[in-house]
Amino acid sequence: MPLEALPLPALSLSPSLRVLAANQLALETLGVSLRELARAPLARFFAPEAELARLISHAQQVPARSCAILVAGRPASVWLAPEQEARLLLFALDDAKAEIEELAQRREKAELIARLVMELAHEVRNPLAGLRAAAQWLSERLPDEPEMQEAAQIVLEQASRIEARIATLLALGPRDKLPQTRVNLHELIDEVSIGAPSHVRVFRNFDPGLPELVACRPRLAQALENLWRNALEANPSWIEWRTSARPLAPMPGIGRPVVEVRITNDGAPVPPEVAARAFEPYVSGKRTGSGLGLAIVEQVMREHGGRARLIAEPGRTSVVLHLPLRTEVKSCAS
Repeated sequence: MPLEALPLPALSLSPSLRVLAANQLALETLGVSLRELARAPLARFFAPEAELARLISHAQQVPARSCAILVAGRPASVWLAPEQEARLLLFALDDAKAEIEELAQRREKAELIARLVMELAHEVRNPLAGLRAAAQWLSERLPDEPEMQEAAQIVLEQASRIEARIATLLALGPRDKLPQTRVNLHELIDEVSIGAPSHVRVFRNFDPGLPELVACRPRLAQALENLWRNALEANPSWIEWRTSARPLAPMPGIGRPVVEVRITNDGAPVPPEVAARAFEPYVSGKRTGSGLGLAIVEQVMREHGGRARLIAEPGRTSVVLHLPLRTEVKSCAS
């Protein structure tokens, strides 16, 4: 299997333990070029040297693993294949593993809540349709009774509000397939970025070389619009959109380039207890918030094989989206 197809940073080593080849994930993690990596001894990047020697010794006949090694000064797990013409060395930083586990737990919880919410939404829909039909029937049968007309109109208005709410709930649910098209991300951001008060400055720092995305345009627009609304509701003095194409994948387990979308504002800070659960349904730091905005963003990212992160810093809050850069147009599963 080619090194670039592997989901972890990987090195191909000679019998003398010099680097012959490396995938992009490895180069990014180690922060070096392939030429520099090939010239340097392995102990420069993997420490302590005694633990590296123990790993090499144990890998003479069978694959060996070490969890006591530092890679570029950071704790990591390292796997080394037995000696052959070229050895394969894989490694995973512990913080990347923690992120994968946290993301998996978050998505498992979100999917459970989404299923419960969808069941409830479908249960409400049928009696709601009957209620609406009854109100319309009363309105048509009693045209000369203002009080009945007013009561019927109130029922219809409230039924419409509930239906809109159900439509929002159903946005959390899984979709079997989504139609994909080529999407100009910058045009889409401009379309959703409307309604800013005059005192809010809006900055757009777009990567001019960003290629078109292959995505489900309506769903991606919904996610971006939710981020925009959240930023406005924080009552900021400025909002910044920033896009960039990452030639090296920052997403654990995704061995391909990604597109990053970042929206930042200087509005009201997100409380720490909310930030930790921001992408769960019904978690909100606002009195009037539904708690579904970021949950829908999370669902849209899951549909596209991406991820969302919230970064709460003093004086600013950012939401960062990472989307795998796809070139083929096809349906994507949830």
